[in-house]
Amino acid sequence: MHFRLLNIEKDYALLKEYCNECEKLGYLNNSSIRRLNIDIFNNSLFLIGLENDKIVLFNGAHDLNITGTDYFRVGYRAATTIKTKALFNNHNKTPVTCGVALLMMQLSSKYDAKRFIFTTNSPLHSIDGAGKSHKMDKVLSRTPGHSLIYKN
Repeated sequence: MHFRLLNIEKDYALLKEYCNECEKLGYLNNSSIRRLNIDIFNNSLFLIGLENDKIVLFNGAHDLNITGTDYFRVGYRAATTIKTKALFNNHNKTPVTCGVALLMMQLSSKYDAKRFIFTTNSPLHSIDGAGKSHKMDKVLSRTPGHSLIYKN
């Protein structure tokens, strides 16, 4: 898989095809370019993963201010169209593992970002299979140096 930052003008046709595939998979937030909301943030970066000249992975990051503290939210609209029989194998190819680190490095370089926030879905509040990141929530809550800002 080849990773690079999204260039909306250059990648428009590929992104549209990716969104169509996400719609088939039931990923509502990634089902159209409009729903990706890639143009509404002041500072943002979007990473794509390509296989066979197709976008198969998308992960976004954008600026976010919470009670006067600036963060970059990583994992925005993160989804992959790659499916395997084993969920663990699917997570190994998702933005949860490699995409997050690449985005954090790019954000640090471009925006001098120092604080990152990951939003995860609560098992009690997930209404579909798209975007669940319960494993990430468990890992981050047990990792020294990380803390939860809010837990519902």
